[in-house]
Amino acid sequence: MQRVDIRRYTGSTGETATITTQVTGSAAVKFVLNGQDKGGVSPFTFKLQGKGGDTSDLSIALFGDVGAQCKVSITTVGGGEDRDVLLSTQHDPFPVHDYEFVTLAV
Repeated sequence: MQRVDIRRYTGSTGETATITTQVTGSAAVKFVLNGQDKGGVSPFTFKLQGKGGDTSDLSIALFGDVGAQCKVSITTVGGGEDRDVLLSTQHDPFPVHDYEFVTLAV
């Protein structure tokens, strides 16, 4: 899998995306893949589906007190990992980050 932009990745059909989260305190996360609630168990994995140009849309939401944070790690991206952080603030108490995974044509 390769990162092509901020929170946008490309990969081959059947390639596995693994998303690991680490939250602080009593905060929790929720994974929503293509509009379907997938719960909050980390690591969360799914396979890229479809033909070239098809997308899988993943949202990660953080629920917790102001100041709570969630470290996100997406693997394997370019042979390593890609990281992100969600932070609950007074102005954004329940942050959500959206990620797009595009299946490449073979």
